[in-house]
Amino acid sequence: MIVKRGEYYHYQFQINSKRYRGSTESTNKAEALRREAAKRMECFRNPERFNGPAEKLGFDVAFDRFLSWASRHVKPRTHQRYRVSAKRLIAHFGATRIERMNTQAVEGFKSVRAGECSSAGVNRDLACLRTFRNWCVRLSYPIGQFHVQLLPEGPGNMRIVSYEEERIYMDHADPLLRDVSTIIVETGMRPGEVFGTHGEHVNLDKRYIFIPTGKTRFARRTIPLTHKAYGVLGRLWRTGKLFEGLATNQVVMRRHKELCKRLGFALRLYDFRHTYGSRMAMAGVDLMTLRELMGHSSITITQRYCHPTPEHKISAMERLEAYNAEKATKKPQSQTEAIQ
Repeated sequence: MIVKRGEYYHYQFQINSKRYRGSTESTNKAEALRREAAKRMECFRNPERFNGPAEKLGFDVAFDRFLSWASRHVKPRTHQRYRVSAKRLIAHFGATRIERMNTQAVEGFKSVRAGECSSAGVNRDLACLRTFRNWCVRLSYPIGQFHVQLLPEGPGNMRIVSYEEERIYMDHADPLLRDVSTIIVETGMRPGEVFGTHGEHVNLDKRYIFIPTGKTRFARRTIPLTHKAYGVLGRLWRTGKLFEGLATNQVVMRRHKELCKRLGFALRLYDFRHTYGSRMAMAGVDLMTLRELMGHSSITITQRYCHPTPEHKISAMERLEAYNAEKATKKPQSQTEAIQ
């Protein structure tokens, strides 16, 4: 930061718990900011000149410090995501000194990781590495300069459950799994939102459920209940047995995988949410309303969830043919008749 004292602007900043301050010897604010930035960079690049020898850190030690910081400054799910990526990052870079890291080393990690998982999985680790690099820069750790280029990703696995598949799934699911999947496909809630539902979030009189928090700030929303969702939530609410806690999440996920394996379905529990979005769009619900119901940050994301089924496409073509046939057989009006 810079502060004007008398005629000149003065700078003040902190690196590695050491405070630096002085005069920029400039009366122009823009020039003072440039000189302050240059001074900060000089202190960062030459720590021995200003603050004694810089601490030499291995990647594993530095990343442990990053995880410790993240545990206090980011959401629990984000911290867990960093911990998952840490296993592969630390296994690859090990005790490599962070000041020796470069773009070539990052590309080497990317090549190895691409042979182990999908592009989306690689990008999660790369995003974590990029956040770690930025954290090191903020704390003035002498990390090497490198570029993180994410891999291109496809549109993702957008699986829509047909009505026949839904019927078979529900017929073979146990009561807990049936209740969870019914709520997801009838409300579009994320599985995590279902497992985090409490009694005070359900309003049976006005037939809606309130989502107080979620994946993003747009997840906070109110969802009207269909007849099926109202029946399930009403029954659970009266018995005081809603879905709460990590244990329920793990139990449901395990039962879902076992059931899909038994039925031969390549189906994720999250796909019931995709199905909800697709059915709402095919029912004629406008995208702005659907975005609000699904808790998306933009319509662009909502559009990815809207996939018409083959039957819906065929129905659309049949309507087009009927319209064309009607117009083709209708006798054209004369100009005089059209005016009258």
